[in-house]
Amino acid sequence: MLQGLFDEDGGGDADFSYQITSSSSAKSTVERPPAPRNQTNLCGLQNQGATCYLNALIQTLLFTPEFREPLFSLSAKDLNLPPYSTDSGQTSSIGTTLKVRKIIVELQRLFAEMLLLNQQACSSIRLTDSFGWQSNETFDHQDVHELNRLLFDAIQKSLQGTKQSNLIRTCYEGSTINYTQCKKCQKVFKRIEDYQDLPLVVQDSPNLQNSLANMFTIHEHLIGDNQYRCSSCANTLCDAE
Repeated sequence: MLQGLFDEDGGGDADFSYQITSSSSAKSTVERPPAPRNQTNLCGLQNQGATCYLNALIQTLLFTPEFREPLFSLSAKDLNLPPYSTDSGQTSSIGTTLKVRKIIVELQRLFAEMLLLNQQACSSIRLTDSFGWQSNETFDHQDVHELNRLLFDAIQKSLQGTKQSNLIRTCYEGSTINYTQCKKCQKVFKRIEDYQDLPLVVQDSPNLQNSLANMFTIHEHLIGDNQYRCSSCANTLCDAE
């Protein structure tokens, strides 16, 4: 359902950059000032329709300093903001069109607003615009797990060529090693799997440590209809664990 939400121009090979055209004209509007922060001194996010799942994800990323601070460390030059550009022949004069790493720019902007502005909630419209979302997509409640995976993929692509190109891998990727021992030949087989999230069973688990232990440290016995096909035993089915 979310597969195309981060595709620009309707294509799957987007480079996650967009065109910003400098302009000297600005539209002046008079708006009611936003309400200040309450006693919690925290800033929320305005709901665009059904974006509570996105708001929760953004708040999680904001309060992960290992992600937030490297993102803030990217300079205007890193992001191809004016007066810098991807083409050496371009200048920063009025009307110059520059390619910008838009998702990163808008994440920086939104994080800064949520940390510094004295208001109860900030708007995420500029961020969702940078995703390439249409207005109707903000009214569809999506799966936050799938959104997280696609957003990380979009951020990873947007960071290519910068000093933080491995940010997602460094912060959120890991590896599990699965060992299987054939009971017939006693050979141990190892399989490495990369992950960005860990599936956990919460029902009947008193705490996180117990759930992790049940998922990753308890031996599984491969017997009966669930035998292991051992390559060292001529691909025959064998008991294993």
